[in-house]
Amino acid sequence: MKQIRTNRILIFPCSISLAKSLILYPYDFKMVSPVIVPESFPSDRVKCILPLLIELYELEGGDVGWWICFIIDLQSQKFIGELELEGEGEKLTFSLSFTDAQIEKEFVSEVMEGFFYYIHKIGIAQMIQTEIADKRFYYKETLKKYGFKAVGVEGDYCLMRKKIK
Repeated sequence: MKQIRTNRILIFPCSISLAKSLILYPYDFKMVSPVIVPESFPSDRVKCILPLLIELYELEGGDVGWWICFIIDLQSQKFIGELELEGEGEKLTFSLSFTDAQIEKEFVSEVMEGFFYYIHKIGIAQMIQTEIADKRFYYKETLKKYGFKAVGVEGDYCLMRKKIK
């Protein structure tokens, strides 16, 4: 995946060297990073996934059909979120998280706009889907504005899909 840039944000894929730095040297990474690294970054979910992603990159030697991307607020020069992607072809599943609820409310529309533009441009999938918690009301409403439909509910989570082609 290539980077996505708008006026306010940069979404870029996590390289193997960045993944290793975040796992092996998190304190050093925060000290030398040219971008502000909040305490809540990366999320616990991504911290758990990074070792597996490193192993897959090393075994497969490149594209593994699974990406972790980081989101930076260009004005404050701060990491503000993560975008995880899995699959291609028929279905692409994504998960979007932000460092806090206020940042989510401020940036979710712009992140979605840049992400959907990229997905349409490269034609990576025929359908995209995500599973979100019901408590993320603003995010859920933003997805509906972009044509997502709720297709299932399990507990406090809702599966939402959108056809691309």
